[in-house]
Amino acid sequence: INECAISGTCVSSTTRCVNIPGSYDCACKEGYYPTAASKGENYVPMYNYCYTE
Repeated sequence: INECAISGTCVSSTTRCVNIPGSYDCACKEGYYPTAASKGENYVPMYNYCYTE
């Protein structure tokens, strides 16, 4: 199953869906950087946001 084909997997316009076996991840698009993990917040792929700085 390609979870990325399901609508609503990555809600941020700054991320792209990456299909992995049995799941998915929302990775930052080129030029954007993750913030949730660096700020110690809980990592939830669907709501992972990326910023330019």
